[in-house]
Amino acid sequence: MHRNPNPYFMFKRAEEAMEKNDYDSALALIKKAIKKEENEERFYQLAITIYEKRGDKESAQHMRDKLYQLSTIRL
Repeated sequence: MHRNPNPYFMFKRAEEAMEKNDYDSALALIKKAIKKEENEERFYQLAITIYEKRGDKESAQHMRDKLYQLSTIRL
């Protein structure tokens, strides 16, 4: 499938996995998406949500920091 390497397709699949409470799959997918497209704020927002659902406050904060850096670079 040619859409598989597409980071936006991975993002969509991560959202779908999260809706099914499959946080492990969702996290794996969103990490791959972030690796391919480092400047997409929505990816970090979803990662924050996934980490929070998993109870991983430290990783969620790390993603918030990354998101903040992205938003300040663009100003």
